[in-house]
Amino acid sequence: MFELAESSPACATSRDALLNARSWSRRELRRALRRAMRDGLVHERPGAGIALTRAGQVEAQRVVRNHRLWELFLITHADIAASHVDRDADAIEHVLKPEMARELEQLLLKEQPGVLVPASPHAITPSGSLAKELRA
Repeated sequence: MFELAESSPACATSRDALLNARSWSRRELRRALRRAMRDGLVHERPGAGIALTRAGQVEAQRVVRNHRLWELFLITHADIAASHVDRDADAIEHVLKPEMARELEQLLLKEQPGVLVPASPHAITPSGSLAKELRA
């Protein structure tokens, strides 16, 4: 949700739009949303859809930041093409320790001081109904 709506984090989206953006089944999405609601990371707005809570925005920003730091490391220091780093970053983003994230920041973000979440090295393009919702 965060990556697809970075420019407007308070944006709510439908379950169908989330399914279009991810490779999850309806059952997997239901489970993920139930867990996120239980943890206070998302809430459902009647008639508007699912939205990140403030705590959800903070956690999503942390995970996306870790994901992108790892992608940048793989691209710049492991010489892996940008088109091949996403899955590796998916595997590490939730477990990257704060100390390692700080080391990656120092190593990679000297040219971008003050940037909290680096830009994605690959295009993030919502499709279908999610793209329509984000334009609305």
